[in-house]
Amino acid sequence: VTIDAGNIALRNGGQVSVESASTNSGELSLRSANNIQLDAGTISARAGRDGGNVVLSAADRITLRNGSEIVAEAGNDGGNVTLEDAKFAILDDSRISANAVRGTGGNIQIGTEVLLANNSPITASSQFGADGTVRIDAIFDLSGSLAELDEELLDASAQLQPRCSVRIPGETGSFVLVGRGGLPTLPGRYLPAHQLLQQLPE
Repeated sequence: VTIDAGNIALRNGGQVSVESASTNSGELSLRSANNIQLDAGTISARAGRDGGNVVLSAADRITLRNGSEIVAEAGNDGGNVTLEDAKFAILDDSRISANAVRGTGGNIQIGTEVLLANNSPITASSQFGADGTVRIDAIFDLSGSLAELDEELLDASAQLQPRCSVRIPGETGSFVLVGRGGLPTLPGRYLPAHQLLQQLPE
């Protein structure tokens, strides 16, 4: 199955899958000129024997949310899962798996500038065989956003404001409360009644 589109979105249980109970699975390729979005959606290549490969490619963003899945699982060798070319790959409460039962687990490769993953397992395991591999190449170039620091350090004492008591030589500082009633006895408490009531002049 091959899908080429400007944007690809699978929502509310939407699925794209290739499956075979007794033979090898087919291949899945989804390529977007912009974004691939899965919101409670599934992309899968499942097989009773060898799993097929799943490739997702997007020019901007690949997003998985709300229990979404990308699966390449099999009874023998697991298939491979590849996420490539995207500027952002966002995994939120979702999973990517290339698991196997009797054979070798598949390989998972994620190539993106930024990978954000929250509560989202990425597994390439095998129940009775050798585990596969997970490789993440996330590159985020900060060179254009960094500024060169001065070699000479600033004098911290010259940057601090002097206390009130030392601004005027020979005089000490003071704190004056202006108004009626005074302060509460404790923070967050009401003023006592005798501080609020005053006898007005006749």
